[in-house]
Amino acid sequence: MTSPRDWRSRLASAIRTDPASRPMTEAMLTIDEIYARKVIDLSMRIGEALIAVGASANEVALSTTRVAGALGVRPVHVDITYNSIGVSYHRDETELPFTLLRVVRAPVPDHSKLQQLQALVADIQSGLDLDEARTRFHVIRRMPFRYRPAIIVMAQGMLVVGICLLFGASWIVTIVAFM
Repeated sequence: MTSPRDWRSRLASAIRTDPASRPMTEAMLTIDEIYARKVIDLSMRIGEALIAVGASANEVALSTTRVAGALGVRPVHVDITYNSIGVSYHRDETELPFTLLRVVRAPVPDHSKLQQLQALVADIQSGLDLDEARTRFHVIRRMPFRYRPAIIVMAQGMLVVGICLLFGASWIVTIVAFM
């Protein structure tokens, strides 16, 4: 028969264990550098395209980190300015971090491309693989603009007329602003 003291010591050792004797449970990163660069490049290009079609900086940063995280590369740091996007990834203490930077062209609002890019980000989060995501991104990126430039200029001119009328400008100022 076991003594009460023996029973208590076994119970105490089951509850309180020495942290040094526990097995390591930390996840080991197994992402190779080439795959990580492809993921960072794709997420940065999607971010660049989102900025170019009129998305907010916060939405771009969230989408970029979501794409990288869904494809297994985390954590990433996203830095957005008016005309550039930079994405940094630091694998571990022994590896050097790498940072990619892209300059964004002048933004041209295109809401149909914006919707398709947001759908692509959602599909990547749902499990779309890297190669298929890159192919779909290039298809979206090469889509022609839906409206002709003359229609865009006319629409912007009508917007200016509306603003002039809102502020009570004279007809001469309104016509000059439209031109």
